[in-house]
Amino acid sequence: MESGGSSSLGLSKKGKKTESNRRTWTPVEEKVLIGLMKELVANGWKTENGFKPGYLLKLEAGMLKSLPEPHFVIFGDVMYLCQPV
Repeated sequence: MESGGSSSLGLSKKGKKTESNRRTWTPVEEKVLIGLMKELVANGWKTENGFKPGYLLKLEAGMLKSLPEPHFVIFGDVMYLCQPV
C-alpha cells in the first residue's frame, strides 16, 4: 500500500528524510493547555459547535501567565507553536 505525500516521520514519498519544521507540545504545555480548556468549558465558553469567539485570547493570557517561556503565537483563530529562539 502506497502512502501519498510525506508522513509524520519526515519521510518523503521516495523514502528520503525531509526536514520538518514542526514542533510538538511539551508535556508541561499540554497540561497547561488542557487545564485552561477545561476551565473555559466550566466557565461557559463552550457552545454546541465549539467555543465562543475570543476563547483563544483567554487561552493566550492563561498560557502567558502559567508558562515561564511560552513559544506560541496566535493569528486569527489558530494557535501556532514556534521554535524557541
